Amino acid sequence: MHLPFWALIFDLDGVLIDSAEVVENYWQQWAIKHQLDPERVIKTAHGRRTVDTITELLPHANAQKEAKKIAREEGTQTDGLKIFEGAKELLESLQEDSWAVATSGTKSTALTRLNFAGLPIPKVLITAENVDAGKPDPQVYTLAAKRLKVDSSKCIVVEDTPAGIEAARRAGMIPVAVTTTHSRKELSGAKVIVDSIGALHVETKGGQKLLISN
Repeated sequence: MHLPFWALIFDLDGVLIDSAEVVENYWQQWAIKHQLDPERVIKTAHGRRTVDTITELLPHANAQKEAKKIAREEGTQTDGLKIFEGAKELLESLQEDSWAVATSGTKSTALTRLNFAGLPIPKVLITAENVDAGKPDPQVYTLAAKRLKVDSSKCIVVEDTPAGIEAARRAGMIPVAVTTTHSRKELSGAKVIVDSIGALHVETKGGQKLLISN
């Protein structure tokens, strides 16, 4: 695979950082507390804003208030966080105006995890607070492209969830998927599917940046 691009936009959890243990443990406890099926809750929560998950699963709750509470609790936990092999090397190979992170999580959670993992902080960081609707709505990605000053059609998105891939497609971007949280079948909407971020690297040929899979 050789995909030309002007900007790369990364989801955070499941792409750059392995937060599955933290996220799934928290949502399992939350599900039990609210007498919900943990498996369904975890599947619903992956790749989506917390407020959207709560709205769907607890329609009579104060979703905004509950989401803020979860952000304070889950977002500060670092036990079990891991950086995916190759993530740091890939980010450090990019110019700061050619990449961004667009996550369904909050800004405080994103910064906690980026700092814990020792990853560079992006010049453009789009979080749940910056949009009115979460993935699969394309807002997070169109806003990232706008702040990078790059046309959406020249952006590649690296995602790990079906909702994120759909958001990228609706934004007019090329989705590349990593199979860290979902199967290849579930990620079939992506242009390219790889096992992890470590399978990707960037080369420049004739002035054009190319995303290449190993």
